[in-house]
Amino acid sequence: MRRKTSVDSRFMERLVVGDGCWTLAGGLAPNGYSRIMFDDGRDGYGHRASYEIFIGRIGDGMWIDHLCRNRACVNPSHLESVTPKENNMRGVGLAARNAAKTECIRGHQLIQENLVASQFGRVCRICVNEKAREKKRKMREAGKAQHFVARCHAVAYWDVPLYAPDIGSEAAVTSNMNWSLDL
Repeated sequence: MRRKTSVDSRFMERLVVGDGCWTLAGGLAPNGYSRIMFDDGRDGYGHRASYEIFIGRIGDGMWIDHLCRNRACVNPSHLESVTPKENNMRGVGLAARNAAKTECIRGHQLIQENLVASQFGRVCRICVNEKAREKKRKMREAGKAQHFVARCHAVAYWDVPLYAPDIGSEAAVTSNMNWSLDL
């Protein structure tokens, strides 16, 4: 334990020791955490003060996780220093719930071979492919299949991707490149 300072004294004066969780007498912040004034005039969280008083310095970029899931708790045996990502994954928020999922909404396994990188997070490759096939089928039925030929690229003999001119153009016919459509 480190040498007592004024924040340590204020902390000990307000400490209410219970059977499991400890709390600080006084009001709570709107988010449910206990508050305490630090020596430098900053208003801070009681659980962070508790960790520094009883355990030691909190590393840069580290968060304090409540193992008891009680935000008002300041019991040092209920606190652990973790990365922000670890803290979020241990929680009950959206990120933690999505990370815990093992299947997509249609029941396909969310394993590495079946995942597609997306701006929306983990996406099921089987569902993405099924949706694309369904869209293509509907386009064909509507007589709009030509829209799928809009994307094409050229691959030279040395495998450098280039922009391809229209397939029927004179440049495409006279060029010495292998043309392929990317459907």
